[in-house]
Amino acid sequence: MSALTKSAFRWFAVSSLACCLAFGQISTGTISGSVEDPSGALIPNAQVAVKQLSTGETRTTITNANGEFNVPFLQPGDYTLAATAGGFKSKTLSGLTVQVDQKMNLRITLDVGSSTETVEVTGALPWSIRRVRH
Repeated sequence: MSALTKSAFRWFAVSSLACCLAFGQISTGTISGSVEDPSGALIPNAQVAVKQLSTGETRTTITNANGEFNVPFLQPGDYTLAATAGGFKSKTLSGLTVQVDQKMNLRITLDVGSSTETVEVTGALPWSIRRVRH
């Protein structure tokens, strides 16, 4: 190989490696968890809405058969979360701050009642938050 070909090959190899490393960086967080009733029974098909306060963007999901939900790829910032299910009071959690590479795991308990009633939780975080490194 000529010197020019070797130089071009090295440049290509270094550029490819740099691109792969750049795409491997995580710049978002995740809010996940479960929705349950006061007895601890999990609630499937509950609607969970996560709203970023700075942009007003809302992402919604439905809990699976095990009452679990997952909202990935959230930009860092402050959020509220609202959970609703038929036969239960709606619950809104505020003061949720998502950070880069953070996985927030919440256990949300919905009280029995009409879904037109809302319970709002603010202040200290009674749920677990853990940082997950990849």
